[in-house]
Amino acid sequence: SEPEDDIVGEVRSVGRETSRETASVGEQAILQEEIALAEPAVEPTPVVETVQPVQQAAQLGPLVQEGFVMLHLKSSYEEGMGGYTLLQTLLANHLQFGAKQFFHCYENNNPKAKVLFSVSSDEAPGTFNPTAMRDFNCQGLMLFMNAEHHKQPLRVFEAMLDTAESLAEALDADVFINQDQPCDEAHLAQLRSELK
Repeated sequence: SEPEDDIVGEVRSVGRETSRETASVGEQAILQEEIALAEPAVEPTPVVETVQPVQQAAQLGPLVQEGFVMLHLKSSYEEGMGGYTLLQTLLANHLQFGAKQFFHCYENNNPKAKVLFSVSSDEAPGTFNPTAMRDFNCQGLMLFMNAEHHKQPLRVFEAMLDTAESLAEALDADVFINQDQPCDEAHLAQLRSELK
C-alpha cells in the first residue's frame, strides 16, 4: 500500500542520513520486518522514532535494542558465499524460505507456526530468490530475532546462536555480534544476561 511504501522510504532515508557507514542491509531488513509486523499506524512518525535505536545497535555494542538481537556471519573468502551451496546449507539448518523473501526458523519446523528467528543477506536489499541462487552471492548473512515476541527469548537466542555457528562452520565464515565485534564469551554473556 502507498502509506507503507512512504514509511519504508522515510525509514530508509533516515537510515542513510544518520548512519550511512554503519547501517547494514540486515538492519534495514529488520526494520522492514518490524514495519510489516506492526499494526497499521495512523501516522508514520512513531515508526521513524523506533528506527534510530535499532540502527544504533551496531554502534553501541552487543546490547538488545528495541527487543532485537542480531548475529552477523562474514565470509572468510573474498568472493563471499552463495550459489546452491548457500541454499543447501540454509535448508540443512532447518531454515525455510518465507515472508519478506527471508529464510526463517519456525517453531517445530512448521511454516504455519511462529517465526523464532530470521536470516537475511547482507547485500541490498537483503532478500533471497531460491530459484536464482546459482547466480546469487553475498559477503555475509544476518540472523535476527525480536526477543519481545517470545516467552523464553534466551532459549530462542541459543537456538539462533547454534544455527549461526553451524552456518559459519559449513560456509567458512566468522560470527560477529555486530559489524565489527567478533562473537566472544564476554559479548555472549552480556547478551544472555540481557535476555533473562
